[in-house]
Amino acid sequence: MHKLKRGKMRFGEIFSLSWKEYKKNFKVFATILILLSFIPAIITYIISIPFTLEYLKLGAQPTFSEILAIYLSSKYLLVFIFGIISFILGLWMSASLIYNSLYRKKEMSVKETLAGGRKYFWKFFGFSIVYFIFLALLFLLLIIPGIIFLVFWIFASYIFIGENKGILESLKISKKIVKGRWWSTFGFLLLFGLIAIGISIVFSIVPGIISIVIGLAYLTSPSSIPPPTVITINFISQIFSLLANLITTPLGILFFKNFYLDMKKTAKLKK
Repeated sequence: MHKLKRGKMRFGEIFSLSWKEYKKNFKVFATILILLSFIPAIITYIISIPFTLEYLKLGAQPTFSEILAIYLSSKYLLVFIFGIISFILGLWMSASLIYNSLYRKKEMSVKETLAGGRKYFWKFFGFSIVYFIFLALLFLLLIIPGIIFLVFWIFASYIFIGENKGILESLKISKKIVKGRWWSTFGFLLLFGLIAIGISIVFSIVPGIISIVIGLAYLTSPSSIPPPTVITINFISQIFSLLANLITTPLGILFFKNFYLDMKKTAKLKK
């Protein structure tokens, strides 16, 4: 039986190639993330402040009825609506970045990238729902099946947008590409995940230090920390988290795009 090769490129080579692409197209990626992720997230957070203040007033041990009343209030409804809008914009962002990574030859403008994402938006919306439902059901089966198919379907979104395949066909092709090379694919996924976690940790240092300092100031009575202080700390944490995403999100899309193209070269796919 013919044994499939892992792929022609090593992890370091794929990561280096992806990093070069990231740096070269940084302005486009940054603009798209600011428009479709940063601004919506900040607006949603600001809108959630009245809801957060109401929640903090409940104290350390609120009753279920008190919590339910807060979540059924008009304040939370507005937060929920903007959360849905942020989710939709996030899908548009993902589709746009994947489109850019696959169809960009030399350069692609922000306008072209967003237009490409808009072109695939509703299809990608449907793909994301099906993908999420399938994985959720698999993870309910003692987690292990979910992990197995998470790796098998890792390239499905690139196939869906790059090759214009159907949802189920994209999942099947991704599984064929990974089949026989599951462990090496899992290893690449794990390594990149560790790098992404490392980047997130670096960006969490500043808000972490601020939280520790505030915590020490109210060490004897943590519950007495003024609500505006809590909101400010959370806001700073969110800003730094968004800055980390500015690196990890586009870099991740580029990395797995390059990994997919490399694996596809040695995959045995029937025409």
